[in-house]
Amino acid sequence: MKSNKGITLISLIIVIIIIVVIAGTTIVAGINLLNESRIVAFVTEMQVIQQKVNVFYESGDIADKGALVGFEGDLWDEMQRVASSIEPPIGATELKDFKYFNKAELKKIEVDSKQEVIINWETREVISITGVKDSDGKMKYRLEDIVGGTRNISGREITAMPTFSLRTEEFSDSLKIYLDNLSYGENINKGTVNYREKGETTWKEAAGTEIKVYDFGTYEVKVTNVVGISETKEIKVVYGGTANSPVVLSGMDPVIYDELEATKWKIIDPTVTKWYDYKAQQGTTDGRTSEWANVRLTDGSFFVWIPRYAYKITYYTDASKTTIAGYSDTRGIVQPNGTAYTGTLAYGDIDVIFLSGVNNKYVNKLGQEIDPTKDTNKYRYIVHPAFINDVDAGGWDKELKGFWVAKYEMSMENGSGTSIAVSNYTMGNVALGSNVKAVSKPRCSNLVMDKYRK
Repeated sequence: MKSNKGITLISLIIVIIIIVVIAGTTIVAGINLLNESRIVAFVTEMQVIQQKVNVFYESGDIADKGALVGFEGDLWDEMQRVASSIEPPIGATELKDFKYFNKAELKKIEVDSKQEVIINWETREVISITGVKDSDGKMKYRLEDIVGGTRNISGREITAMPTFSLRTEEFSDSLKIYLDNLSYGENINKGTVNYREKGETTWKEAAGTEIKVYDFGTYEVKVTNVVGISETKEIKVVYGGTANSPVVLSGMDPVIYDELEATKWKIIDPTVTKWYDYKAQQGTTDGRTSEWANVRLTDGSFFVWIPRYAYKITYYTDASKTTIAGYSDTRGIVQPNGTAYTGTLAYGDIDVIFLSGVNNKYVNKLGQEIDPTKDTNKYRYIVHPAFINDVDAGGWDKELKGFWVAKYEMSMENGSGTSIAVSNYTMGNVALGSNVKAVSKPRCSNLVMDKYRK
């Protein structure tokens, strides 16, 4: 029997095939590994560039960073090719907001890279001109387009709306609306603030987060970030006008409340010490901003000055007070269109405006005299009949700038807490003052004077 001292042709062919398969697999693996390393390098470089863009954007040091590109030539054509290949495509108009960065320009933002990129400083978007072939075989030019990659921090991906809160404050020359806790959206710190009085059609741009207005009303404030997402809120700005000065009569001493005083009330000189400030309350929280004028008479009784004012009662259909049902006037409740409202309403607001002199006008923060009784939804105020020359309607024989009213209720105790009542529930001796208990449960029969009982 012969022994085989070599390999057969078939065996040789099989070995060659195996070697070729192994070599091919190794080559493919090597190519894939090379491509993967290129992708990793691309992602790393783009992440570094994006981080530096964010840092310089936040610092505001971006004016001389990047080169403007003329809207023609090979570079512009290449930018347009890249911009049109991404999703969503970037048009030529939007592309003009980008600046070009080569290796030298990237060093200005402290990046050492061979990438060529374009950057939009408004949105912080970074797009590579160089690009990289991704694992799906397609060219990619942005971080967010890489398969399995992470999104960058550019404005094109921002979907969160701006957030802010509003408050108001009154000053001697204006009324201010403040935007507190303003955020233009995640990782966006630029945008615009616009405002208008509700009902107006034109928006005004605010210089910052403080808005000056000069009259009361409901104002709309709109915040828009650089990617065009907006949020609008409303706020009611309250202004009470300028109150008529108190008319101090003989025997009246101007006083202010003072905790350090034994009686809690201190006589002051109004020309030296602040006596009153009829300032309207802003918002729904009582800020105790209004200080009314008080006087004390020689007998110890107190009176407070009520300046001439007009009022408006607004009714709403809902508890949140978003839909106006109508306004109160001499006819009852009148809808904004002028017709009578016949339903039942449970929600309302009362607004008061102090009037200047006796001419039934108020003065706004610009010094302009305005008639609040005008038949418009903003106004429709009613001058209170307690100040007017109309005896038949409960008024006076002349127009009044204001009047004094007793500050405290009657009491049947003296200042020491001792009862001075003649008998239980019977009005005998009475006292007026800040440190006595008010009368409770008086009998009407005891309140009628004898001469009216005849």
